Amino acid sequence: MNIEREKGPHDIGWRIRSMDTVSVSSCLLEVVTEQPGRGWYNYDPQATVEAAMSLAAKSMFPAIADLAMDLMEQGSPVQAAGWNIEMIDNPKADQIHFNMTREDQPGCWQFCAAFDRKLSEQGKINRQAINDKNAGEDPVEVLKRTLNRTDTDEDTFCATAENFRAPQRGDVLKSVSATAMSVRPDGRSGPPERIEAFDSAGVLGPFDPEVVWWPGIALHVRKSLIWDDEPINASGEVGRSDGFLGPEALRALSAILLELKKDHLVTQELEALTNYGFWSARDGRAILLEEVGLAAVCEARGFLNDSVMQVLANVSDMAAEKSISRVMTDLRTLNTRLPELGFDDPEQTYDCNDMDDFMHVTRDGDVVTLHLRTQNGEYRLSHDEVAGTLSVQDSVKTRNLGTFNVEQLEEGTWRAQAAEAGDVTYCSQNVRSFNDAIHCASSAACCLAEHYPIKEEDPSP
Repeated sequence: MNIEREKGPHDIGWRIRSMDTVSVSSCLLEVVTEQPGRGWYNYDPQATVEAAMSLAAKSMFPAIADLAMDLMEQGSPVQAAGWNIEMIDNPKADQIHFNMTREDQPGCWQFCAAFDRKLSEQGKINRQAINDKNAGEDPVEVLKRTLNRTDTDEDTFCATAENFRAPQRGDVLKSVSATAMSVRPDGRSGPPERIEAFDSAGVLGPFDPEVVWWPGIALHVRKSLIWDDEPINASGEVGRSDGFLGPEALRALSAILLELKKDHLVTQELEALTNYGFWSARDGRAILLEEVGLAAVCEARGFLNDSVMQVLANVSDMAAEKSISRVMTDLRTLNTRLPELGFDDPEQTYDCNDMDDFMHVTRDGDVVTLHLRTQNGEYRLSHDEVAGTLSVQDSVKTRNLGTFNVEQLEEGTWRAQAAEAGDVTYCSQNVRSFNDAIHCASSAACCLAEHYPIKEEDPSP
């Protein structure tokens, strides 16, 4: 790598630079010159997203715990930043669940604040009875039964809700989870803004974060395990968090905590976390992309707000530019050969990938358009050969997925640049559709070469 870095704790990974010495702008300038590292995430924005989610959620832990306590003690909803926040029934004593809904938007975000379990007075009595019963046994055998789940007394104790008390102010928050829901208690239906229906839960919950999976998972962040003042994994403890849903949930919660004037709790926790420092399990350019996410959250004082979302969008644009530069050669091949083979009309399309994808090419002056129909949608890739632009559009939803200035540097090599920053909303719908269109075009070029190979000319006279 170009940037000199120290090895991480216990010689694992690499140390992240101090947040006092970097900024979003400085890291983005360095990204283009840094060596790629392992190929599959050279430009993957997930590194930035995970680092931003991890630091923002952990910075907000004290404020989230404080909000959960407010809801439990007041016994009534809280209104802030246009949201109605209301506690719901909790399936376990150590969890506080609350819904966040808006009158002007569909959908619901359900958060769960899970605290370290604390014994109730009855639980202390029952725990002592189990300890007394096991007093004469080999501790190793007792531990084996517990780990192997063959100790019925221990299993019964842990499964009995009365053995644990409800959370109190000052208890340690061990995890925060969030779920996107397309239903809400008032009966309205539809997913939250910028969220696909299939990404959201169609039931009201509550959702227990201790289970393996549940529908609509947006966020699941655990408290960092900190040992001997060692640095923290920059993208660690984000578990099953979704790269699109998680930031959306945190953005909504950030606005609420700010209006409730809990920002001092967030700032204090952010300072504590950054004092430990960070390390990365990635390498090369991906470490810089993590630093971009960390720096964005630091500049937002620990929140994941609109400014952080814009940084995520900018990094996503960089990945899109790379995708376009790589697909241009394939696109030119399709634009040239499909009309030659007669696939230039909606009634006469080329099919490939076991008839999953269909396409044809049309021309209008200097603009050549590849029309795609996949299992997931219909798209148009329009290349203006004179102006040097390429636009990717969703044909069904009539939505622009990106416009790029493209330039051929040499045979087989292209450069692409997003024509206008912020031109496309950063959300799962747009990114997935864009990726589907690009993947289909690239795959189709390979299939075309196999189905209709170019015959080499016979060199003999």
